[in-house]
Amino acid sequence: MKVALFLTILSALSRESEAACVTTGTFQGACSRTAIETALGPSCDLSTVFTTNLTSAVQDLCDSFAYPFANISDKGYHQDKNYMDGGTSWNEAQGRDNLKWDMWHAIKFINSHSSKKRVGWPSYMTSKVNADGKGSPHLSNFDLTDSCQSNTVLCCYLGDRFDNVIETAQADICYHDIANASKSAHVKRGFTLSRGSETNAYCVGFLWQNGTDSDRYKGNALLAASYMKTNNQGYVKNVPGAPMCACIEQMPVVSKADCVDVAVTSETTSVYYNASATSGPKITGNITANVQYGNCGGKSLKQKAIDLSIDLSKRIVDDCAPAAESALNNKFYVTGASNRYYKVNETKWKRVAGQGILFYPYGLNISIAEVQFRQLFAQSPNRIVYRYCPSCWDSMRNIYYKRKAGRPYPAEKNFLDLFLNTWSSANNTLGVDFDLFSTYQDALAETNAWKYCNYDDTVGFPRDCGPATNSWSNWNSYTRSGYYSDGSQNGFYVELP
Repeated sequence: MKVALFLTILSALSRESEAACVTTGTFQGACSRTAIETALGPSCDLSTVFTTNLTSAVQDLCDSFAYPFANISDKGYHQDKNYMDGGTSWNEAQGRDNLKWDMWHAIKFINSHSSKKRVGWPSYMTSKVNADGKGSPHLSNFDLTDSCQSNTVLCCYLGDRFDNVIETAQADICYHDIANASKSAHVKRGFTLSRGSETNAYCVGFLWQNGTDSDRYKGNALLAASYMKTNNQGYVKNVPGAPMCACIEQMPVVSKADCVDVAVTSETTSVYYNASATSGPKITGNITANVQYGNCGGKSLKQKAIDLSIDLSKRIVDDCAPAAESALNNKFYVTGASNRYYKVNETKWKRVAGQGILFYPYGLNISIAEVQFRQLFAQSPNRIVYRYCPSCWDSMRNIYYKRKAGRPYPAEKNFLDLFLNTWSSANNTLGVDFDLFSTYQDALAETNAWKYCNYDDTVGFPRDCGPATNSWSNWNSYTRSGYYSDGSQNGFYVELP
């Protein structure tokens, strides 16, 4: 009885605390728990409204006040995804009159509300997973968790609905790695080197800094770089094999890009509290703002990135030729070579083992091979072991294992066998004992290190390790038989002094 009475009193107190929130209020500027509670009265306590994690609940609530990006086209996420990839009738049909019918709902928002509303970053761009934890974003190439490390989005257009050819084209398309945006190309991997008409592109993008207005209003910036460019200038069509708009990491390497930005001179949020709501949220709201769209003061996207200490030097280059050559060299393609497989410069790298087309015997006596391997590694100037695997996925073809300084591998463990057959976590943890990189340049600079690794199966390097998440079936094994892996053609190399 005492427990029941206590729960009854607690419930009554909770209702009393909730009742202290007034039904409506406003606040200026950024959204926060304090701003909402102040708007709904001095006695309002959001901890009595939300039973889940309060911090995430408040963040979700603040995000809900923005105008949903999906409502701009009013045609669902499939339309938005296909448009961002360069498809749909918006990208194909010619003429201004057709556009008025194709995009009428988006045009209405652009003309009447784009300067008055904060547009939310599309929720279906972040993550959509099933109950088992599997799944993928509705709108690929914009996931802030797995991509957009540079806080930059780029759009590149090849066509003009109004005049067919973009007269203001200013960018050369240098190179595109299809694996970076495979869900747009519907091809798992490959690459394109652009020639001819593909270089006549207009590219534009935007950047944001976390925790600033540029972050909160990046949905408006996306609107400006995409739908508004199609509506106002008629810009359409993607670079073949690439998205039309995506996080810059998923886009081609280009020679130039213009910049759009968003300025907010005022912002008022109206919030509404409904204590009796059962099927929907108890707190709702909307934002009225004065939004102005600009061109980053005439600066290019790369110049603006420098101002914000964002490095886009590998994505926007001064000259396409060396950038394309570097991309091919990273894949070990040699100009004019007809051989399907790349050639590793063996004046720089010493092969210590290999399978398939790269077969190289590491010796009948593994203990002798182990001694020789350790001697080579000890003399290696940057503590790097390189696996080249022409049969692997593009993202797994070149892997540079860099042992961290001060982390020698134990003498009682077989270092060479760690790579060949028994990829283990013992004294071998990603980020602690070693890092993995996709290019030699990243390994030297220790940038863009891989984020995922697992260990301790009956296979060798790198089990399911991957740049961002697991990359299965790219391992190798020099002893296991009867099992297929994409990593069956491989060679291991140590950098020579």
